[in-house]
Amino acid sequence: METIYDTGNIPMNSVINTINVPAGTIQLYLDKHLNPIMYSSKDPKELEYVWKEWRKAVGPKMRKYYEKFVRLNNVAARENGWTDAGAYKRESKYEVKDLPEVAEKFWDELKPFYDELHAYVRYRLKDIYGDIV
Repeated sequence: METIYDTGNIPMNSVINTINVPAGTIQLYLDKHLNPIMYSSKDPKELEYVWKEWRKAVGPKMRKYYEKFVRLNNVAARENGWTDAGAYKRESKYEVKDLPEVAEKFWDELKPFYDELHAYVRYRLKDIYGDIV
């Protein structure tokens, strides 16, 4: 899965304008092109193109491996006495039996701040991207 992710690429497109790409470049790669675009672009069309094409390029190739990864993790967890890999990670890593309840209580306390932060971020993004937000 790492190899698919690291070596995935998308076609060059005329919407790419944030970074300088040498003439004749036909493929854009993650570290060399896509990360710098996602980091610095303010162009919604460019960002959308990169986001969607990257997911289209790597997602379908990784799917069967990821499904197998999840299945094998669940088998290993069950063989070690857990109901599934999620239960193993929650209970062994955090050493809390009632993690869902603890998380829900924390979320109830955090939600008012989150709502205000979300509204502020949307307000600021609208300054940059306009009505697309």
